[in-house]
Amino acid sequence: MELEFKHEPQGNGGVITLLENSAKAGEISYVWAGDDKIIIDHTETFEGYAGKGYGRMLVEQTVAFAEGKGVKIVPVCSYAKRVLSGDNRYREIVY
Repeated sequence: MELEFKHEPQGNGGVITLLENSAKAGEISYVWAGDDKIIIDHTETFEGYAGKGYGRMLVEQTVAFAEGKGVKIVPVCSYAKRVLSGDNRYREIVY
């Protein structure tokens, strides 16, 4: 099984897509809130890919993106909020 993440900036935000063997397995979207924050507004694992931890992987990819940009994350998406608030490693990046 081959996993790949694809980041596509879109307007005032972007989408990170997770591909499993070149097929879309899930995605997470965000929008910029000024120059110092991004808002995660949606996380989705597509039908047939649930239960593999892909949602968490997408949140982790977004954390890596935010850390690389030196910005904080505002998790509006309920899933992202649960993942980020449930792990002390993310305490410093959550706004």
